[in-house]
Amino acid sequence: MTLRVLVMTREVAGFTGSEIIAWEVAEWFASRGDDVLVGAVSFGAPMSGLERSFAVTTDLLDLDLSGFDLVWSQHQTHLRVRQGLERCVRRMRLPLIVSASLSPFEPEEHLDAIVARAARAEVWTNSDETAEFVSRVNRRFIRTSAIHRFHNAAPEAFWEPAPPPRDELRSLLVVSNHVPPEVREAIGILRAGGLQVRIVGIDDEPRRVDRGMIVDADAVVSIGKTVVDAIACRRPVYVYDRFGGDGWLHPARYAEGLRFNFSGRPLKRVLAAADLAEELRSGYRAALAAMPAVAAGASELHLDAHLEPLRRRAARRGARWRAARAGAAFRSRRFRSHLATVRRLMGAPY
Repeated sequence: MTLRVLVMTREVAGFTGSEIIAWEVAEWFASRGDDVLVGAVSFGAPMSGLERSFAVTTDLLDLDLSGFDLVWSQHQTHLRVRQGLERCVRRMRLPLIVSASLSPFEPEEHLDAIVARAARAEVWTNSDETAEFVSRVNRRFIRTSAIHRFHNAAPEAFWEPAPPPRDELRSLLVVSNHVPPEVREAIGILRAGGLQVRIVGIDDEPRRVDRGMIVDADAVVSIGKTVVDAIACRRPVYVYDRFGGDGWLHPARYAEGLRFNFSGRPLKRVLAAADLAEELRSGYRAALAAMPAVAAGASELHLDAHLEPLRRRAARRGARWRAARAGAAFRSRRFRSHLATVRRLMGAPY
């Protein structure tokens, strides 16, 4: 069965985590033969220059959500559609909605559990930390156990077999849109010692990180989504960025790193440049030896494991059932007032 899928996010322009996740979700469904539309408030360079197998629109005003089987929504962007959910309920065709939150810190990533429950939406987060935050700020209206964690999972292309890294660290890929000063200084030390270092990010080389880029390096320095992609490519990864970090990833550090989205939290360990350079050099071989065990135990980092079951649920054609279950809430004056307040606080222009 071919699905009509709408992937929504606030903007698609720079190579940031939320934009890459939305893009990869759209690519995944399109690769299954589904009819995919990406909807965003704004769409621009450099991402607008990427090849794509789906359509993109910034005309959200009169989107008809009832025409889709599945809506993946980041930043609650589906609430920016004029009469979107209300129209679905009236037409008795409410798509399966995934309301995704990707950070416990960014205000735009907050979501309203009352609206999500009324719309029979699934709530997804990128980590346990984010799931716990979503539950807490919504006064446990949604239980943490009811929130699905997809862990910024990597597409299967990243999991394809790759040549192993060299036994000696000779090339390093640093991925960051906000390279800390101590990391830049450490890079200078490492380059002076003969190490090849490539920096990808908004201030250096702004481009999408792909599998080939990771596989070409012996090791990766980054946080968040890129850590997951590096694990999939079986590349040793040093977790460090603007929050500091835990250093080389080993099996003993995996569970805690996963819980906090491999963000460098909660330790926030900050090192001097010379210490960073020394850890990167001296810890590489141990991290390389540990990498097969890390990757083998990371089944939750496969994107297929999350999206295949979601696609099956969306294909069950429960749109009429969802609309019927949502009808009582949407007929409630109190709920409609709450929904209007949420939209106003979002600054939704529609």
